Amino acid sequence: MITSQQKKLLKARAHTLKPVVITGAAGLTPAVTAEIDRALEHHELIKVRINADTPQQRSALAAEVCTELQADHVQTVGHVVTLYREKPPAPATGRGLPKKRTRYTGSAKSRTP
Repeated sequence: MITSQQKKLLKARAHTLKPVVITGAAGLTPAVTAEIDRALEHHELIKVRINADTPQQRSALAAEVCTELQADHVQTVGHVVTLYREKPPAPATGRGLPKKRTRYTGSAKSRTP
């Protein structure tokens, strides 16, 4: 669950975003849900345009998406719903720090005046 302060910052970040996924006449299909999931994995913060007739249908579909994908509902403006799901931390590679390379400057014999 995100706090009100986090929600405020996410709203500011989402202001310039365009909807990434648009639901069609069929509503919330498994393909649309999978696309929303992929977009959340890649972007963390996305907008989804839900084409439903009434505000109650839109809020029900938004709540269904949030519970199914474990996402947080940031805001709803008209037909557009803003969703947020934090990316999991990247796994450690275990490779350590890269070795420092020495620059090859060439030998003094190879240079000709």
